Amino acid sequence: MRRALAIGAICLVGLALVLAFGCGKDEDKPPDPVPVTNNAPVLYPPTWTECDVSSGAKLVLDFRYRYHGCDPNGQVTGVSGAYDPDGDDLEYRFSCDWTIFNEDYDVLNDEWVTFPMDSTGEVQAIVCLFVGWDEDFPPYPFKIMGAGAEVGISGCKPSVSSVRVDYAVRDGEGGSAMGVVVIE
Repeated sequence: MRRALAIGAICLVGLALVLAFGCGKDEDKPPDPVPVTNNAPVLYPPTWTECDVSSGAKLVLDFRYRYHGCDPNGQVTGVSGAYDPDGDDLEYRFSCDWTIFNEDYDVLNDEWVTFPMDSTGEVQAIVCLFVGWDEDFPPYPFKIMGAGAEVGISGCKPSVSSVRVDYAVRDGEGGSAMGVVVIE
């Protein structure tokens, strides 16, 4: 009987210690999250309307991501525009001596901007400039994909031999890419 009481007392003391101090091991902490890398956006030169870069010419630059052909083996031979491999939304920035407009006539120079998507989910990253025009409003109402203007719009700077547009894209995660196009 003494033995049973001794064993019972030891069990009670052990149980009291476990209840008071736990099992002697802290709860396991969850593992640190696995870092996720952010892939930078991919940027190709835009396509643009063929035009004489004379003063007043309407120049449309298309930054929509597009394939333009394949070789006999099915390898892509031409790509334009920008995309993000992670599917992040992109912001665009443009810099040029001439004012760059969107379809709503907003001035886009040196501002980070987003573009609307069409019904298929394609980002409509298309911009327009008028060679020699540096005002905050277009020289006339236009449709971005409409016909080009006649050369010699009143108020444009003198003729130039080329137009340089610096452009960049960035995603919301810190990735970015930059490019330059010179149109002659």
